[in-house]
Amino acid sequence: MSLEPGKGLTAATLTTADGRTLRYVLAGEGGPVVVFEAGLGSCASMWLPAQRLVSASTRTVSYDRAGHGGSTPDTQPRTLARINE
Repeated sequence: MSLEPGKGLTAATLTTADGRTLRYVLAGEGGPVVVFEAGLGSCASMWLPAQRLVSASTRTVSYDRAGHGGSTPDTQPRTLARINE
């Protein structure tokens, strides 16, 4: 699976406070912003066709959950305190 989203979409990464990498894909302009949420075991690439269509009229973002696609795994327990960080 290629992590390159293709024409009209831009892939980028950010680094979390604990040093992990989160990959996301942006497209479009304006608002409201539409967020495409990948299901369990999926990544942003599942939304690219829909994201490409919706981004013709508004800003969109999709992302790879921890351990999927281009995002590094989260080795720590999922607690409310950590999610709030």
